[in-house]
Amino acid sequence: MNLKGELSREGKIVNKISCAEVEKVFEMADAVVFSINEPDNFYWFIDIKGKKPVKLVWNSSSQVDNGVKNLYNELNTLVK
Repeated sequence: MNLKGELSREGKIVNKISCAEVEKVFEMADAVVFSINEPDNFYWFIDIKGKKPVKLVWNSSSQVDNGVKNLYNELNTLVK
C-alpha cells in the first residue's frame, strides 16, 4: 500500500482505498511495536511502503501479536 491508497498484489494494483482507510491502516501499523522476520515453507507477510515502511513476515509457529493479525485481516479485506 502507498500513500495514494493503492493496494497491490503480486505487483498489480487491485484496489484503491479512501484517505480515511489509508489513515486507519497506518494507525494499525504504527501500533505494531516490533518487527518479525520468520519465513518458513508457508508464511504470511505485510509490506507497507510509506513514510514509515513496515515489513513483517511470520509462519504458523511464530509468536505473533493480535495487532499484526488484525492488520493482516484488515488489509486482506481491502484487497478483495
